Amino acid sequence: MNHPYIRNDLIRIAKGILFKPEMAYAIRMGRKIQTRRLKDRYRVGDILYVKEPWTLFNGDSSITRSAWTTVNSSSPLFVPKWKNSLFMPKKYADQFIRVTKIKIEHIQDITCEDIHEEGVDCPSHPGFLCENCSFLRAAWIGLWKSINKEKGTTYQDNPVVYAYTFEVLKYT
Repeated sequence: MNHPYIRNDLIRIAKGILFKPEMAYAIRMGRKIQTRRLKDRYRVGDILYVKEPWTLFNGDSSITRSAWTTVNSSSPLFVPKWKNSLFMPKKYADQFIRVTKIKIEHIQDITCEDIHEEGVDCPSHPGFLCENCSFLRAAWIGLWKSINKEKGTTYQDNPVVYAYTFEVLKYT
């Protein structure tokens, strides 16, 4: 059940989890509810804050890239200089998630439904769940390859991964 939280409480207890900018945006837009990781770092019930590119303005006010993209989807006149998501302080986080399920599998065992839950759309059928669609799988493999390049972590190596399903938390 997704009860509203108080933001300061979330900041106090949340651990960070790093996402590529387009995946942080997919979470914000409600398209991503799964992530696969090579290490077992989280447990069911863990609350995480989404680490993504961010910037400061007007002193100590901040905005994340996915929030800025949502507001400025047309051609903006100003594009901020983004800070590295790896170093995003908790106090600037605006997306929080809770781990609801964990499964362990080889990366090549991912299903088309899981790929959709990872926030990846089929390039030839956007917005539709494609079963056994080679275009969807190719898009997923491209995403995995863009993140995991080291020996033993590639799609071809077929490593064991931890598939975390999560829910986005609402807060006040």
